[in-house]
Amino acid sequence: MQQTYNYTRGFRILFLCLLAPFALMVPFIIFFLVTMPVDGTYYVLATALLPCMALVLFGWDDLFSVVTADNYGIRYKSPLFDRELLWQDIKGFRWGKNELILAPGVSGKRRIKVSAFRKGYATLANSLTTRYQNLNVLEAEMAMNAIKTLNGDINRRMKMARYSMWTLNTLAIGVPISTMVAGGAGSWLMVLLMLVPIVTFMLMEYHKGLIVLTGNKEEIRPGAIIAIIVPQIWLFLYTSPLHIVDHTKMWLPVIMAAMALTAWLAYSSRHQQLAMKSAKWLALLFCAVHFCVGSYGSLVYFNAVLDKNKPEIYEATIINKRISRGKSTSYLLKLQPWGPEKDEKEISVGEATYNALEENDKLEMSLYKGAFDIPWYKPPRLANSRFLF
Repeated sequence: MQQTYNYTRGFRILFLCLLAPFALMVPFIIFFLVTMPVDGTYYVLATALLPCMALVLFGWDDLFSVVTADNYGIRYKSPLFDRELLWQDIKGFRWGKNELILAPGVSGKRRIKVSAFRKGYATLANSLTTRYQNLNVLEAEMAMNAIKTLNGDINRRMKMARYSMWTLNTLAIGVPISTMVAGGAGSWLMVLLMLVPIVTFMLMEYHKGLIVLTGNKEEIRPGAIIAIIVPQIWLFLYTSPLHIVDHTKMWLPVIMAAMALTAWLAYSSRHQQLAMKSAKWLALLFCAVHFCVGSYGSLVYFNAVLDKNKPEIYEATIINKRISRGKSTSYLLKLQPWGPEKDEKEISVGEATYNALEENDKLEMSLYKGAFDIPWYKPPRLANSRFLF
């Protein structure tokens, strides 16, 4: 007898309300990309467009999907996807966040997720979890077996691995906070932050499986994801006040650095055993995206810090000014074309600078050559700015 599992009506209404803002963002982003000049903001919007479109497309697709189960297997059908697993093809299950994930044990099959917000979920989940093995528990057992094969005092080595990752995770979170408190005087800490992921890779290799890239709630080994991801995000945010005139020279070194870091991470994490190898590849892909972000920030940082050239001074006329209020407040000035900028452009400045200037005032802009011949400039900011630039 076939059973059907659909989302409840209340969940569909709630999900559509949450999805609507992202759906509205897509045409607005496309409009701005078509009408605005190519600059740093353009690339940020272009980067945000694809995730927004993917979220709307796949969210809408899943919302109107149907899960059915009968005597032969389970099937997930949506406007875009049609997946089926026979009962004998299922290797086991995982608990996700408000969902049950069924993993295939044969090649060519895709996993099926059953959301807790579907009607009849509790009955189906209870039936499947008593029939199949929990892959999270299986991975924990595999980890214990791998640990037992290591030489030396296992308890001492595990304690050392945990202490090492605690130190690196503390640095990954503490250094960004320190740079905000210290302001420009703490800019050298960014070099320390860049070393955190590299030291993490070395420790993953040294401890041979005692430090894991990704884990689950049953995992007893320390994870490395915080020490890897947080520095990449902060490197990008820290250098965000800088404006790059031409990004052409940046893409190749950024992509090469990201690929090198991803390859190093893949090699260092080879000792981690997972019941489903796809989980590791997804984690590596997630890290690779952040390596691109961090590599961009690192290149911008060194291009500015190592730049010993005297800047060219330009004057830019303020067309208008406005304040953008959201999760944070931004003070924006719109400038007429000047120097390398051939189109009108809006820049963010400090509150004191914003209050001191009016429309038609002249703003002094410093254009730097860049240590790697990548021209950059910075708008005037508060003297006590929390950022280096």
